[in-house]
Amino acid sequence: MIEMKAKMVALDQNNHCVVVLSDMEEKMLLPIWIGILEAHSITLQLTGEKPPRPMTHDLFIELCRETESKVEKVVISDMNEDTYIAEIHLDVKGEEKIMDSRPSDAIAIALRSNARIFMEDRMVEYTHSPEDFFQVEDEGEDGPILH
Repeated sequence: MIEMKAKMVALDQNNHCVVVLSDMEEKMLLPIWIGILEAHSITLQLTGEKPPRPMTHDLFIELCRETESKVEKVVISDMNEDTYIAEIHLDVKGEEKIMDSRPSDAIAIALRSNARIFMEDRMVEYTHSPEDFFQVEDEGEDGPILH
C-alpha cells in the first residue's frame, strides 16, 4: 500500500468537484471526483475552518469516541466501473472492522480523525504525474486554465 495525503479540492474544467490525493513525495496524484457536499466537508478540514454545527462526518467521529472505536486508516482499494472504492479500517474495542465507503466520505473521516490515507498498489495505474495533471491547456482572460 502507498500512503497518500489530501492535497487539494478543486473544480475540473466542467466545474465538477475533485479531491486530489498525492503520495507523500508528491510524485503521483490521484484525482477522485466527488459531490459538492463532500468537497465542502473536506475543504473545511484542509483549511482548518470549523462549521457552526457538526457535519455528518463530525458525528461519525463523535460516535467512534462514544463507542470506544478509532479510525485506524482509510484505503482507496479499487476501481469498479469508473467508481472508486474505499474502506474505513476501525479498531472497535480491540477488534478490527472494515467498512465499505465512498472515497469522499473516507477521506473526510480520515482528516477529522488524523487517520492515515492509503491506496492499494494496483491503483497506481489511475494516478498522474504533477506535470501532466497541472498542464496549462489555455491562457484565459483570468490566467491559465488547468486540467
